[in-house]
Amino acid sequence: YQSSQPSSDQTIAPSGSTTGEAPSSATPPLPSPTSPPGPVEKRSVVTLEEFGDYQCPPCGQLHPDLKILKKEYGQRLRFVYRHFPLTQIHANAQPAALAAVAASYQGSFWEMHNLLYQNQSTWCGLPDVVPQLGDYARQAGLDIPRFIQDMQSPRAFAIVSGDQREGASRNVTGTPTLIINGEALPFESYTLDQLRKEIDRRKRCAGRLPALWSARLV
Repeated sequence: YQSSQPSSDQTIAPSGSTTGEAPSSATPPLPSPTSPPGPVEKRSVVTLEEFGDYQCPPCGQLHPDLKILKKEYGQRLRFVYRHFPLTQIHANAQPAALAAVAASYQGSFWEMHNLLYQNQSTWCGLPDVVPQLGDYARQAGLDIPRFIQDMQSPRAFAIVSGDQREGASRNVTGTPTLIINGEALPFESYTLDQLRKEIDRRKRCAGRLPALWSARLV
């Protein structure tokens, strides 16, 4: 099953949060984090996007399978994670997304990403999740004052709300939602074996596409 809002309206951070000062780090804000394809033939790379919510139980269940796929396909698979916190039903999803963005400013997005999903049952019901997020930042070796400041920055809110708007524009209504090379997959296909088939099919198709069109897919 998927997690979804009680209505079709996705809660977006206030528009005022999309502008303002940069985070404390000199590092510019990052787009939705990806696993880069590296120095391989671009036409062999498949792009897998996930619109996810760190508090969403089905996202947590899917996380180990996605890690397996990233390990198996390596540079042949570009994985893009897009934040889609379902704030009407998951009170801690937005702070968790902001924590992942803040970690990305210190080059540790994936470390925080993994900690959040691996420990989902520990923090999801906390009335004040920020101390626990700070503990995960310590485990990831982050500068804690900088992490907290970046987590509260307008630029972090802008990244999360930008992903939410992107999802809404692509008819995303629940999490997880997986998109391969721009094509949304039905939720029934979110099994490890079926996802392998979907990726392999698109790798074969990409090899038959003209180079110009294939480049647009990656």
